[in-house]
Amino acid sequence: MDRRGYFSHNSPEGISSGARAAVAGIPACGIGENIAKGQMSSVEVFAGWMASEGHRRNMVNTGMASYGLGRAGDTWVLMLYQPC
Repeated sequence: MDRRGYFSHNSPEGISSGARAAVAGIPACGIGENIAKGQMSSVEVFAGWMASEGHRRNMVNTGMASYGLGRAGDTWVLMLYQPC
């Protein structure tokens, strides 16, 4: 996202986060994705996600057993996976 200059759950080509995970070989029956832009610390970005109903729901969903967190510049992505 940061390198390509967009901020969305779908790529400019319309590919969803779930489809990108599948192409990367991540077997999941459920995917949640939180994205953020502009925060400069993990404390700041997590506080923002926890203050947002939809983002918080992803983070407290006990079915999501695995996750990955990435940051490039001021763009953050948290992927949460529900195993099959």
